[in-house]
Amino acid sequence: RGAAVSAVPGSIEVSADQGGVRPLKCELGGRVETCEALTPDARFKKGDVLLKLDSADLEREIAETKRNFESAQKERELLLAANIERKVAEEQLVNAKRLQQQGDVSAETVKGLQRALDAIDSKMKIEEFRNEKAKADYAALMDTKKIQLSRMSLIAQEDGIVKDVMVWEGALIGAGVPVATFVSNKRLVAARISEENFGAIRLGQDAKVRLLSYPSEPAFNAKVSKILSVADETTQRYTV
Repeated sequence: RGAAVSAVPGSIEVSADQGGVRPLKCELGGRVETCEALTPDARFKKGDVLLKLDSADLEREIAETKRNFESAQKERELLLAANIERKVAEEQLVNAKRLQQQGDVSAETVKGLQRALDAIDSKMKIEEFRNEKAKADYAALMDTKKIQLSRMSLIAQEDGIVKDVMVWEGALIGAGVPVATFVSNKRLVAARISEENFGAIRLGQDAKVRLLSYPSEPAFNAKVSKILSVADETTQRYTV
């Protein structure tokens, strides 16, 4: 009675994502300002700030760089507003053209004054190009410093639980040195299938998972999401 079911048996192993216990590392080195979130068995979520390095020196450096750039831009604006050299050259050229019409100044003199004005304009264009480059260099430098500032905080990349802690407030740490270990909240459910049954497995198939730790609980519903094509060398069982 009832529906006939063709089932493939297998043993189940449940483990934390990416191999269990993993290290938490800070990209940059420095002195630890806060690390309250790093206590054994503490739970955290993706995006939480787990540790923050003292960034006062870098913040002062960013402020100083910004202040120097803005001062240089303000000084340039004032010089361009005055621009005495070009105004004088332009007035001399206008006067020379007027006198030329009266026959008091030669054409060669007018050409010389025109070349002088053109030289000033070329110099201003070069200065404008250099200023645009300075703006681009400043923007790139500020982006680099902001990235560096963001890396002085250790941000959780996934949900997890803190296991061991190797750091404390005021500690001086190096770049890339583990400050704690954690276990991911994600779980990997792997079934070991014998060689004779492996051929019946397909992606997307329904499955039932029973855990020996909870014998009275009903089976969990599951689906086959990945099939490893290489068998274990010792047991000759395939992983699903």
